[in-house]
Amino acid sequence: MCLLRDQRTKQQTDVMDNFSENYQLLEKRFPSLAERLRCIDPDLVQLARTSDGGYAYLQKKPDGGEQDFVPLSDPHQPIRKAQEALQPYLRQLAETMQPAVVVGLYPGFILDMVYNCFLDLEKATRVFRRIYVIVDRLPNLVGWLKVQSRARYLEHPAIEFYWHEDIEQIVAKIREDEQRSHEIIPVSALPEVVLNRVIEPFARLYLERQEESQTLYHELCEYYAGLDDATLARLMRGEGSRPPRLLFVTHRASTVVQYTARALCEEMLPELGWQARIYSSERSCSAWHIRKVISEFRPDVVVMANHLRTEHGQSFPPDLCFVTWIQDTCPYINNREAARNWLEAVEERKRDFLIGYVDQLIPYGYPPDRLFYMPMLTAVKPFGEGTSRSQTEVDVVFASRCGSPTRERVLELLAEFRDVHPLPFDAAELQLIHDELWRFYRSGSTITGEDALLEFLNGIAPLRDKLASLSHEDRSYFLQRVFWRLNDIIYRQVVVEWLCEYAENHPGFRLELYGEGWERQPRFAKYACGELSFPDGVV
Repeated sequence: MCLLRDQRTKQQTDVMDNFSENYQLLEKRFPSLAERLRCIDPDLVQLARTSDGGYAYLQKKPDGGEQDFVPLSDPHQPIRKAQEALQPYLRQLAETMQPAVVVGLYPGFILDMVYNCFLDLEKATRVFRRIYVIVDRLPNLVGWLKVQSRARYLEHPAIEFYWHEDIEQIVAKIREDEQRSHEIIPVSALPEVVLNRVIEPFARLYLERQEESQTLYHELCEYYAGLDDATLARLMRGEGSRPPRLLFVTHRASTVVQYTARALCEEMLPELGWQARIYSSERSCSAWHIRKVISEFRPDVVVMANHLRTEHGQSFPPDLCFVTWIQDTCPYINNREAARNWLEAVEERKRDFLIGYVDQLIPYGYPPDRLFYMPMLTAVKPFGEGTSRSQTEVDVVFASRCGSPTRERVLELLAEFRDVHPLPFDAAELQLIHDELWRFYRSGSTITGEDALLEFLNGIAPLRDKLASLSHEDRSYFLQRVFWRLNDIIYRQVVVEWLCEYAENHPGFRLELYGEGWERQPRFAKYACGELSFPDGVV
């Protein structure tokens, strides 16, 4: 362990500058926590290098000598200790939308790892999950503020810092804002007995909500079991004593689905005499909140886009009519296990159906009598409606979230095939697929489906044997991910390349590209116009 001596070297000056700048940010958003630090002399908290390349915090003893320091965090291998503490929670962190509660800065690598995990997931979900940081030792907070700029944490609206005695403030916020999930992922390097004592207010709220959730569930089960098929059919035909009711459950991660929900629930269904409501979850969608919304509205049918009932455990009462609207290719739906689990859950009742682009589901065992083909449905309004033509005089407007460099998608797939769904493809092979797809599309050819993609990949000699060695499930997963995560973006960007070439050869031709990522590509940057704003209620 190497102590960074408190001499006014440039390094030490930088450390104190870090503290000053970070303290100002802390004071701006979390003034009560910053006020507590006024009783701590920051010069008494020192930083030390550790053997694993990390750092530790040391506190100088009162009236101690030059080297008389007490460790405040692991002085040997804090990075390894943080990795070990996170290991039991990796699946929850990666696969749910629950917020994380990071307890203690010992010295803060757990917070770094959770932040980076959520940042990676934000690329796919477009939502950064909430992080509550619980400070239990003020000298450790001083050390954390001294290491480097902490602006990305202290300024992020989804990251909040609290003193451990003030956790009830978080609980109060969760009670006031039902979009804040009471289901948390607590992570810490502290001993379990200490961690449990700190998060005890969360545990009380969780048990309270679980009891309320079970009560709601039993009431809803009784209500929907009492609606026989004939009564439900009359209600849906508009022949009951009240209008039929539909609840569309959606999430802010998909703008397209939000528009679909609005078109259906605010324009189309009301004209047909239905009462329709949208439940849009910002982050985590807890069973308690779903049941509370259902209990208040009592819908006759629930619609979700690209999600099955079985993905949500027993959140929905079994006799509630549930429609899954397939709008995309979803590997978590397009597999035999998902089909088998869904059928086992719904085969006794004819109240679960799948609509939309359902032809793709048949090979996996979804029964044809539950599938109803329907193309995408949305309301169409002219671009710039309500403005004069001179204000919208553009030859081509292209709005897409597919503007990021395609090399980034290669890296994302590489990480997915390594960490999420292990598949035997290395970086060189994925880069080869990337390059061949670009060459193919630039030649004017196209790939219109996963079967065509498989035929194309089999034509690449180094890949043929490896594809043949995969199980049916793994090959299907691989094709779905490559088709939608890489092929999909390349074919769009090739067309935009052609538009750029046309614009450059035809003065006066106006091309505007909207969406994230175009500005980061030299070929497209001069046509990039930023991200479009959405109407109220769409994020």
